[in-house]
Amino acid sequence: MTERALSLFDDAAVVQAGQFAAQCREIEEEANSLLVDEAGSIRANEILGQVATVKKEAEKIRTSLVKPLNDRVKEINSAFKSALAPLNNADKTLRGKLLDLHREQERRRREEEERVRKLLEEEQKRREAEAKEKNKPVPPPPPIVVEAPPPIVSIKTDSGTTSIRKVWDWELVDINEVPREWLILNDKAVNAAVRTGIRNIPGIRIFEREQIAVRGR
Repeated sequence: MTERALSLFDDAAVVQAGQFAAQCREIEEEANSLLVDEAGSIRANEILGQVATVKKEAEKIRTSLVKPLNDRVKEINSAFKSALAPLNNADKTLRGKLLDLHREQERRRREEEERVRKLLEEEQKRREAEAKEKNKPVPPPPPIVVEAPPPIVSIKTDSGTTSIRKVWDWELVDINEVPREWLILNDKAVNAAVRTGIRNIPGIRIFEREQIAVRGR
């Protein structure tokens, strides 16, 4: 869609909205000043019908102006989503491989650290036994020195820098144990249930209320 076409849509929207604005202000002013008694109730119903009619007409025009734009937005979003899909797949794949490498390096480092710790523990026991046998003070344990390199946490290249960091995340284990303040009522499901005739939901009061129904011409 060209800039000229977009400007035409904008001009049409401004003109149409302006026409409705004046009419809506007149209706609002009359509604505010109207005394609704038995005599005035007839006019109140007439105004409500007028409100429904104007809203229906305005929505029809608004939709006709917006639909081509929305359709174009959907087309653009769909085109870019499809074009970028392989890129997103590559991003996900490489992130996974880098994390796998990081975890493997960390596993090897921990294994090496544990192996060295056990060796030093045995060596320390031997030294303690030897010191006790010779009635000498027990020497302090030697420090643990791991020769395995630490996992790579940052890689810098000409195209950018990749780093691995720890972040807090969560997953649902048992929804029955989640405190109430973290739960949200599914009001759409409740509304649908009430409309279909359900009248008893634990913790919810279902009742009838009066409502004005208006249908425009």
